[in-house]
Amino acid sequence: MRTHLRLIISIFCGLLFAGSVLSAQGVLPVRRDNRWGIIDQQGQILISPQYEQLGWPGAGSSLVVQDGDTLGLFSPDGRALLPTRYEDIQVLDDSLFAVLDDGKWTVRYLDNREGVRSGYEQHRRLGDGY
Repeated sequence: MRTHLRLIISIFCGLLFAGSVLSAQGVLPVRRDNRWGIIDQQGQILISPQYEQLGWPGAGSSLVVQDGDTLGLFSPDGRALLPTRYEDIQVLDDSLFAVLDDGKWTVRYLDNREGVRSGYEQHRRLGDGY
């Protein structure tokens, strides 16, 4: 629960700065009926406004979305990178992510392949994304 609260706070803080970061990526956050999505600079919808929150974690170019108690990951062009089903997601670098699923951490690649054996109760970054 503490980790989940930390992530929600991180996403909220990310939203404060998301406009400028997303704008630099050529996309903008939009809100409709209290749901968030992403459009490009021409107004084309890339991610329809269906998520309670979204945030730019700062590492790489991935976008974390929240739907209820679950999180997912999208690219700026609207492609789903990781399904919206995880309890927590931490971006390690542009292609490697730590995900919390059923109370256990797993490291996954962009295509959702397992990168490191699953089942760890905790993980820590050592630096430079790992």
